Amino acid sequence: MSPNARALFTGEPVEVKLDEARDAIDLYVRRLGPARLGTPSLAAQLAERALPGPPRLVGRIRYRLFETEIVDADARPSRRRRGVGIEAIVPFRGAADFFTLRAGPQPLHAPKGLIRARSLILTAVDPDASAAELIERLDDQLETIRRELEEQRRRCEAMRDDLETAARRSVEARLRRMAAMAEVDDVLSARGWLAAGR
Repeated sequence: MSPNARALFTGEPVEVKLDEARDAIDLYVRRLGPARLGTPSLAAQLAERALPGPPRLVGRIRYRLFETEIVDADARPSRRRRGVGIEAIVPFRGAADFFTLRAGPQPLHAPKGLIRARSLILTAVDPDASAAELIERLDDQLETIRRELEEQRRRCEAMRDDLETAARRSVEARLRRMAAMAEVDDVLSARGWLAAGR
């Protein structure tokens, strides 16, 4: 197993993505002009656009077989054994940070993996395991990963109403600010003051 492999799905709950999505909505609303802010379906569109989506495993999994030395921390050099390993390279599409988030309680046996830009690398190594046992370990890891990503997807989908409400509030707040700015502009212009940008 790679020394850089980390336990997957053991970090923050996936619901931290809700705050990130709200921030993204606020940022987007600040860039919109008055005509676009009046669109009736804008809140739903913004919620859909900001809705977090866990990555999807895509494409064919590649593998690499290797022989390696298995080292127990307290074993003497003469007790080191050689074993067979399988490295599975699982392509995915989407944000890699979802692999660190969890959907509910941490998995009892969290899979370990190395996350690359578009691939998740899983490893199974054992000096005594048969080929069937090594493959079964990889299958178990993949099944846990699929299950966790699907649960994250359900939880993210449940955020839709909250995001639509947040988008509506953001649009309303921006419209209030713009109305206040227009009112101030009218009053100060009536006094004969000139806006600094003119």
